[in-house]
Amino acid sequence: MEIMLPLSPQVYKILVKRAPDQSWVIFRRYTDFSQLHDKLREMFPLFTFSLPPKRWFKNFSAEFLEERKLALEDFLQNLVANKDVINSEAVRWFLCLDEPPAAIDGLDACCDTNYCLQRPSVERKCEIETLRNFLVHKELQISRPERAMM
Repeated sequence: MEIMLPLSPQVYKILVKRAPDQSWVIFRRYTDFSQLHDKLREMFPLFTFSLPPKRWFKNFSAEFLEERKLALEDFLQNLVANKDVINSEAVRWFLCLDEPPAAIDGLDACCDTNYCLQRPSVERKCEIETLRNFLVHKELQISRPERAMM
């Protein structure tokens, strides 16, 4: 796993290499790493891999970004070194291991960079729609007794 220089202070470009001839690029925000970390701590109570701390104030100096990049690379290397962790659904999804974007021949090649970023958006839309339907159902249940009283 290799994290390249951040595209912005919040978005990291990750080169995932499954084999010498099979690699792809994904993009993740620090928040994505943090959410993965939280899921893994739930799934593996003895999970000890750490993330660099979140900064509450915008500190995007070159030194800070390089330190964070190295710490995130270290985090990923520890994940892939652990057989149980790398086979977890959370890590497989995070790295797009089951449905990799178009393979690339080198770092300069182009690929569908939105592939993995769109999946959370679609999942959120489904979740929002489910919650919206639930609320409509609850509103109907609440309004029925009110209508009966009128």
